[in-house]
Amino acid sequence: MDPLAQLNDIHIPEPVSWWPLAPLWWVIITVIVGLCVLAAWLALRLYRRNAYRRQALQQLNQLAGESVTPGDINRILKSVAITAYGKRACASLYGQAWLDFLVSKAPRIQPHLATPAGQVLGGDSYRAHPHCDPQVLLIAARLWIKQHKSSTSELAYV
Repeated sequence: MDPLAQLNDIHIPEPVSWWPLAPLWWVIITVIVGLCVLAAWLALRLYRRNAYRRQALQQLNQLAGESVTPGDINRILKSVAITAYGKRACASLYGQAWLDFLVSKAPRIQPHLATPAGQVLGGDSYRAHPHCDPQVLLIAARLWIKQHKSSTSELAYV
């Protein structure tokens, strides 16, 4: 008898099923889900922390359509500063000390505050100033609200 005729066909094993998953895959899935939940929680926390910024920007946008005075802009900036840094840090500031405070918390607005219009915020902002361009103040205020470093977080940005 022929020995080759006695050979049987090769039986291929069943393909390996992807389910149930190996324990390492469960660990990886758990870590990824945990990181997603953490990222969502941090994003929500940052969104809530910046609510005062969005509210102030909305107030500035409402003022832009009306006849805006430096006093109105100064009032909004002061309320944002008090919210971000507390009453002790900035409520009593006025004049050059107030301008220095604004620049120290958002250095990029220095060129806007160096203009005559910007200097009005440090002076008598409730008196009529014919040389003051309120649009320059609105731009400076928007920049400060968006860019100031909050005392609670260096990551806060609208």
